[in-house]
Amino acid sequence: MEKSIPCKYGNPNVLTLDIGTSQLAQATSAHTTLVEIEKYTGQVDNVNAFDGPIEMVAQCEYVPASQVNK
Repeated sequence: MEKSIPCKYGNPNVLTLDIGTSQLAQATSAHTTLVEIEKYTGQVDNVNAFDGPIEMVAQCEYVPASQVNK
């Protein structure tokens, strides 16, 4: 089995194909799928799906437009 990052939210979209139902409708596919599962025996991380985004502040340097691409 391939190693991957587990979904800690429980979103069914991680299991369904990201394709439309037809070229005419382009509706989402049904939430039905066949999966192969196995029991996870490792340490479980905390669920952080509802903690909100991490705020990142970058320090920017002002560059006059006349100096760009020189």
